[in-house]
This record gives sequence, structure tokens and C-alpha cells, in this order.
Amino acid sequence: IRRTGWLGKKTELTGNLVVAMFQHDTSRAQDPQLHTHALVLNATQRDDAEWRSLHSRPLFEHKMAAGNVYRAALALSLQRAGFEIEQTHADGRFEIASVPQEILETFSKRRADIEAKLASWNQEGAEMSARAALKTRAHKRPSSMAERRESWAAEAAALGFDPAQGLREGMTGEDRTPPVSNRDRLAILRDAIDRLSEREAAFTNADLVRATLAAGMGKLNVADSKTIADEASRTKSEDL
Repeated sequence: IRRTGWLGKKTELTGNLVVAMFQHDTSRAQDPQLHTHALVLNATQRDDAEWRSLHSRPLFEHKMAAGNVYRAALALSLQRAGFEIEQTHADGRFEIASVPQEILETFSKRRADIEAKLASWNQEGAEMSARAALKTRAHKRPSSMAERRESWAAEAAALGFDPAQGLREGMTGEDRTPPVSNRDRLAILRDAIDRLSEREAAFTNADLVRATLAAGMGKLNVADSKTIADEASRTKSEDL
């Protein structure tokens, strides 16, 4: 929050948010896509128990980092459940390794729309992808879960894929989270700094958290990434 005192305005870190979470299971193209919408209320509680409005600009500045925090938690949860994941993009996006590529493409119609729009603009990157997503976003069509499951099963069967069998084959029942050594942490940090340095001469601690989560997707949680970023901020660049 921004607090006004006798020395003027200052930013106060309260350490708390009020967030309403809504879990959705389909994309706008009606493909299966488990995701969560987080509605952040414009309220936070100070140490004196008073409630005040948020200084909201950092929320927008760090929205990409927040996305990677969610993605990293999902990757770790899947591996703990026994699934192997495969990172597909430098920004941290991943897939479950046991799901065939043909199935992924069939049930990624929204992504296909976005990529087609990017191609028509001759553009790429996260910022332009976000713009293309807005340009191609259609109204959600009402349908029951029973109807959606029937449609999904028909599409999968046409490609010779049995989702239940695929889950059984892909889920080992053992924790698939890879061990991370200090050398691995250093390699992840170097990779993150290299990626950020390609675009910017200077970057924030939040940028480094986002980049380390991407570089160590499936290996780090947000606490690990924050520790690495904090250590980096205290370390001279020539020592990395």
C-alpha cells in the first residue's frame, strides 16, 4: 500500500492479499484446459489491523512472474503424483510427457488461433501473444460437462487415444521430482541471468524470480527461486 506520513508518501509491505480463486476446466475453444482465475480484491490489512486499498501497479508489473509461480507449483504437483513433464518453451511452459503430440495439438485449438494471428502479424513473443489472445478471444459457449466429455472422448477415440489408459501409463506412482544440487542451482541462475541479459541491461528481483522458475521448471518452487534471486542480488556478477 501507499501510506502518507509527515515525510510524505511511502510504500508499505503488508504481506497479505485477499484473493478469490475460480477453477475452470475448459478453454474458450471448449478444449480441456484446467486453469485457475485469481481475482485480487483491492484491500490489504496493515499491522494496525486497518484495511486499506492496494498499491496496484506492482501487481501488473509482476503478473508474468505470478504466472510462473502458478506453473511451477503445477509442475511440481504433477511430478509428485508420478507424471513426467517435458518443458516445451524457454518461458517455462511444459506438457505431460506421456501425452502424444497429436493429442496435444488436437486439444489446443486456442493456441492454434493465437499462433495463426501471430503469423499474420509476423510477430512472436509473450507480449504479442497476449495481444493475439485478446484479438482472437471468442465468447464462451454454454455446454454441460457431460456434453464436453462426450465430445472430447470422440475426438480422442478418432486418434486412437484412450485417456484412461494414457493416465495409467504415464502415472508411475513414484515421485518424479528431480533432485537439485547446488551446482544445478548455480546453472539455473546463470541460465536465468543470460536470458534476461539478452533483452535488458538491468532487471528486477521479480524478473529474476520469474526467469529462475522458467529455467528450473519442475525443479524449483517459488521459495527456492526467491532464495536464488536474493543470493544473486548479494553476489557480484563476476562471481557467477
